[in-house]
Amino acid sequence: MLLANQDLIIKDHTEWFPNTSFGDRGPTLDWIADQGYYVITVWKPYNHATEKLVPATPHLYEGMCCTVDVEPKTEQELKERIRNEWTAIRQQRNRLLSESDWTQLTDSPADKNKWAVYRQELRDITTQEDPFSIVWPVMN
Repeated sequence: MLLANQDLIIKDHTEWFPNTSFGDRGPTLDWIADQGYYVITVWKPYNHATEKLVPATPHLYEGMCCTVDVEPKTEQELKERIRNEWTAIRQQRNRLLSESDWTQLTDSPADKNKWAVYRQELRDITTQEDPFSIVWPVMN
């Protein structure tokens, strides 16, 4: 287990305490705190939609030694996220269209008009503005 000392130097717990025997799970969090050391964390809360975690110089964060910071995503990363979401929506739409192809066959017992409306609504899904709040049509 990696730990940081008061100067935020990071080493494995076996290097900090070479003469101390620990169980399979290593030192407990309470024991680490009692010794004046910090657990290492590589996470902070952030908005996945607009921010990202980036490597950072070790610093204290909520009683732990943190090795990441939060920074805004670049314009390119934001655009890529939107592109990826539209790709996923198109894949879902195509799957739903494919699963309902049978309704348009000549000998299908389905109500072709109802299904045709539903299928057109699926095709129009990409005209919605926000790919993160798509309203999917429902076949009645």
